[in-house]
Amino acid sequence: MKLAAQTKPAWILIATAILGALGGLVFWLVAPNTYTASTLLFLGSPSSSDSTGAYQGDLFSQQRAATYVQLVTTTDLAAKVIDDLSLKMSPDDLVKEVSAKQLPKTVVVQVSVSDRSATQAAAIADSYATNFSQYVSKLETAPQTDRSNMVVSVVERAHAPSAPSSPQPLIDIGVGVAIGIVSGATLIWLLRRWESTHGSQPMGRRRRTGPNPSSNGAVGSSMYLSR
Repeated sequence: MKLAAQTKPAWILIATAILGALGGLVFWLVAPNTYTASTLLFLGSPSSSDSTGAYQGDLFSQQRAATYVQLVTTTDLAAKVIDDLSLKMSPDDLVKEVSAKQLPKTVVVQVSVSDRSATQAAAIADSYATNFSQYVSKLETAPQTDRSNMVVSVVERAHAPSAPSSPQPLIDIGVGVAIGIVSGATLIWLLRRWESTHGSQPMGRRRRTGPNPSSNGAVGSSMYLSR
């Protein structure tokens, strides 16, 4: 009897899906909580007296925003934040906790910080907002002038989140179920391939394709006795 007939593929998929769900549940239980705090920064140019200058300034800010998003995750800015908050970590480690993105069709940049502590995540995000504003002002100020071509304003300060951003039970368990189903389907495919290649009989019971010595000996003995 073939193994595929003994164990239905549906039961294999169900079993592996359950195991995957249990794995996702265990991961959710043992994984440390991570909190994410965000702050919003508005990028603008100095006010202009006419509408044409205001439009050009807004267009300039939109073009600059994509560049400033990349500057948020530099180690130089991370070092300033570490000194500001007296954090016990390296700039490279802090950069891994920070992300930035430009909101679509706006001059607003969102800076997000993830940390094991909700309070510290908010503090780091606010420090990034302050230091980033000073950083941009220094970069955009022309030599021998006191006027910056870009002004960064804090639209929304970061708040300590009340709930962790990860791990998330539904997502973790769902991913576990998906991995279990894929593993079960792979196992079914391997079993069917094994059966099609090696057959259903054990190796020791396979029929020999060559001549049977015992049958040849029996025929030879009968011919000798008949003489």
